Amino acid sequence: MKAMLKSELARMAGVSRNTLGRWFLEHEEELIARGYRRSMRLLPPCIVTFVMREYGIIDDDE
Repeated sequence: MKAMLKSELARMAGVSRNTLGRWFLEHEEELIARGYRRSMRLLPPCIVTFVMREYGIIDDDE
């Protein structure tokens, strides 16, 4: 997995940035433990992978 902008992840999931933000709030503790900060625009691979697994997002590029 690669680093990804929040907007890219939302587009891949087929949701708005606001919805993605709600998802992040639901899992904030787990994300913070992985190094997440709310101000991040570019998400590191470990966070992208966590969110994709949690919500069943399939990467069409793979």
